[in-house]
Amino acid sequence: TYNGNPHNYTGTNGVTFANLANGQTAATPGLLSGAVSYTPIADASKTSGYAQGAIHAGEYSVDLKNSTLSATNYKFKYVPGKLTIKPIDIHFTAPNGERIYGAPNDAVTMASPSYTGTLASGDTFAQYTVTAVDGGGNPVTERTGIGTYTMSLQGVGLAPGSRGISSDYRITVPAGTLTIKKRPLTITAGDKSRVYGDANTTAGYVNNTAKVNVGATTATTGLVNGDAIDDVTEMIDPTATVTTNAGTAGLWTKASAAHFSSGTANNYNITYVDGHFNITKRALTLVAGDKSRIYGTANTTANYVNGTNLFRVKAGTNLVNGDMISSVTETIDPRATVTTDAGTLGLKTMIGSAVFGVGNANNYDVSYEVGSFAITPRDLTLRAGDKTRIYGTENSTA
Repeated sequence: TYNGNPHNYTGTNGVTFANLANGQTAATPGLLSGAVSYTPIADASKTSGYAQGAIHAGEYSVDLKNSTLSATNYKFKYVPGKLTIKPIDIHFTAPNGERIYGAPNDAVTMASPSYTGTLASGDTFAQYTVTAVDGGGNPVTERTGIGTYTMSLQGVGLAPGSRGISSDYRITVPAGTLTIKKRPLTITAGDKSRVYGDANTTAGYVNNTAKVNVGATTATTGLVNGDAIDDVTEMIDPTATVTTNAGTAGLWTKASAAHFSSGTANNYNITYVDGHFNITKRALTLVAGDKSRIYGTANTTANYVNGTNLFRVKAGTNLVNGDMISSVTETIDPRATVTTDAGTLGLKTMIGSAVFGVGNANNYDVSYEVGSFAITPRDLTLRAGDKTRIYGTENSTA
């Protein structure tokens, strides 16, 4: 087997003797004279020729034509032999590795290639590479989808400066498998909010979210290769109905079934994270009734005017779900006293502290607007006094 050293025959170690008689051997004292001469190889870099000095794997002739052996009773005939130097068997283990979709090939996780067999002294392997191809022989790249692909070592051979040559080794490099795994991807449902009493379809996105919220891309997660998601299937917590109270905790939104406008979901291991669903208070404005009384009378005598009552719900706001207000607390402008002049401007009626007979006040953001309070002139009748005088006298005497 090739060992990197020149093959060297000395003495009779490269020949055998046939047809010696009477039990004689080449070692019989005094039998042989002269010497066996082994013809040297002309160019030791070759893989054929004469065996003496041969280095590399190949077949060589052991030539004895220049030998000078002689012995009494014997006539020598020199028959060439054959030297076969076998190559060293080197067997590499199949390269197997894995990476995630979208990662470069140099990110493949794999054991360093190993082999059985031993290089001869002075020989080293050149730098080799690991490549992978698909079923059509096309190179696997960052854009190649998940699956398994043929992986092989390329450029396995001796490094420049080695003593050996390629034929000194019988190298086997079996193909292995590159496994491209799904890439982790997180999609979070958008946070949504609506007003108490409204349908869930009226909810809008809040907290700087949208219907599609994809996690940021890192070296190992997120969308890559220009892949994009343009839609998801959205679901709102079914416990959120039109009658669910404002501020109810634990309501959620869910996303699923991401739709890829570019790329394919099959290359991703998608994790869906719930969003939050919030029900806010409903705006409700109550307007105080307009009232009027006569100058000089107590405020308690005032009556509602202008078609109003104790309060009314301002247009553009409303109660829902059958909710009802049973009472409010009314106050009259403290500037309106029994001595306050009729026609005084700017007097008001005010309400507050609405009490719900049906429903929950916490579902509403209640605001109040004032009504007007009028003091009208008091009716005053002046009757002339009765007088008398004597006939024939002046009226001034009456």
